Amino acid sequence: MLKKTIRLQDKDFKYIVESKVGSVTTINEKEYLYFAGTGYFQLQSHPEMIKAACNATIKFGIGSATLRTISGTTNLLLELEHNIAGFFEAEAAVYLPSGYLSNIAGFQALEELGLFDVIFIDENAHYSNIGGARLIGKKIITFNHLSFADLRNKIKKHLKGDEKPLIVSDGLFPIWAELAPLAEYLKIAEEFNGAVWIDDSHSVGIFRGKWKRDL
Repeated sequence: MLKKTIRLQDKDFKYIVESKVGSVTTINEKEYLYFAGTGYFQLQSHPEMIKAACNATIKFGIGSATLRTISGTTNLLLELEHNIAGFFEAEAAVYLPSGYLSNIAGFQALEELGLFDVIFIDENAHYSNIGGARLIGKKIITFNHLSFADLRNKIKKHLKGDEKPLIVSDGLFPIWAELAPLAEYLKIAEEFNGAVWIDDSHSVGIFRGKWKRDL
């Protein structure tokens, strides 16, 4: 009965991947040159990555089956977070299973710290940023794509009293290969005593150090 139920859902998916994702990928029983997804370095199919994942699975299993705040933290996670923090020259890093969850957790953390009252978000920001912002329940204002001039005008128009803005944008917009004017966003945030949240998942390993040079 379960098998029949699953088969009935196949029609809802136009493309079914049937191989490792790489330059050439099997989809719907046919090989295609693959330009979809966001695995720009194809690490998900790299032999060394697959071997390391297999070894880790044999040693630690599929998962810890509990929260990290209880006993779900392994030395693998700690080492990963340490290496990520070192790569980005950051004070600390936290690993989450998806970029979508990272945005949700990030907004909640900033809200818990009381760093903003109104969210100003690039109109073309990734939907995970919009979804994370909506979960906070605070006012959301969109500003024209990459326009720090429109952002400043919107902040002046919509902020009241001592309210603080949260400026939200992708760092690299992959479809159009556009970079956010981060230096300008930081200036505006400082001017209005606000904060900046940048979803920079698409530039990792491509523009390392660029933001620092610009700032």
